[in-house]
Amino acid sequence: MDQIESIRRIWKANEDFWNQKLLPCILEPLEHKGGLDTNGLWEHVLAIGFGRSVKTFESIQHLCNPSLARRLWDDAFVLTRSHYETFVTLEWIAREPEIRSNLFYDEYFLKMAHFLDQLDTERDDVRPERREAIFRERDEVLDRHNRGRGTLQLLPSLQDRVQSLVEPLKGIIPNLEWEYEFYYRDVSGFAHPSGWGTALSLVNSVDSTPTVECSPRTGYNAVSLNGAWFFRILRCWNRTFLPVSNETIETWHREWVLASGIMTE
Repeated sequence: MDQIESIRRIWKANEDFWNQKLLPCILEPLEHKGGLDTNGLWEHVLAIGFGRSVKTFESIQHLCNPSLARRLWDDAFVLTRSHYETFVTLEWIAREPEIRSNLFYDEYFLKMAHFLDQLDTERDDVRPERREAIFRERDEVLDRHNRGRGTLQLLPSLQDRVQSLVEPLKGIIPNLEWEYEFYYRDVSGFAHPSGWGTALSLVNSVDSTPTVECSPRTGYNAVSLNGAWFFRILRCWNRTFLPVSNETIETWHREWVLASGIMTE
């Protein structure tokens, strides 16, 4: 099977999973029920992370749609990084959900206050009382962590989070650190200008207009990582909210692996 056909096959497996499993068995029933109970901070963080990944999954599928006239695989490949970062962050917080969820939100307020600092105080799109509340929370966070003004990061770096998960996750994800090293090096050629010359090439389209293209391998990476890494996030999310059994998720994953052909090529 050539790479173009492999891309189509994996894309179809992703679509079938979305339309036959995720939408009818999880997303639509939750919507009819009025959503999730997110009163706890960990549950709130987990719901946000999962919701973001659902949108990322859809976005990558749109960009990789085989019926598109142009190949947007490189843009889709860049988006898969969001899946990886979300999975690592959620699994890291899950080890100490109460403490680390608070840390996650404390960092959020530092960054929100930093953003407001850059805005003109005369702008009317942020209510004055809201602005004051965020700055007050920022000051409380700095005091709580004994940090000075200008602090924007409280969480360990993504690399440190990955390294802390290598041992506890080695039974189910033996190559987590390798994925970090390889994936970030690989995707940088698509995400950053320094790598454009080696990752992309100019070709002439049918009307002789130069266009930017990438290799089918990039499309393969995009659709395969979209499905594989989204399943990791789904498992993490499902452990807490359990709209379906964990055994059901494992069955869906086995069916997806078989349909995508990733493990048999």
